Amino acid sequence: EVHFSDNEQAKMNARLNGDYKLVLSEFRKVFGKKTKSDNYYNHKQLKEFTKELGPDLVIEALARTAANGKTFGWTRGVLRNWVAAGYRSLEDMMQGQTRIVDTNIENDNNINNADKHQFWLSMIKTF
Repeated sequence: EVHFSDNEQAKMNARLNGDYKLVLSEFRKVFGKKTKSDNYYNHKQLKEFTKELGPDLVIEALARTAANGKTFGWTRGVLRNWVAAGYRSLEDMMQGQTRIVDTNIENDNNINNADKHQFWLSMIKTF
């Protein structure tokens, strides 16, 4: 277990609070302020995801949510997938997506057109 001085912990908390304010601002652009989604439970989860993934990935997930007209539950699913995949930056996530697509393109000759269509629809829904 790593121990930080009070000063180091204060600096990390200040950075997290600043990052979280950016994320919360984006969240409210997507879902609105004082709406059903704008609640303590979702805020707590956003803060945890911001702490674990950083603000850039959380804001990217929110942007994808808005672009796809989805709910916060969808955002949460995307973020959980990214945590499970080990992403810690936008670059990690983009490289991970490229590896997934490249792997599936290599195996593409074994898939008929209807299956290809379903595959790409599932990829779009995932990200």
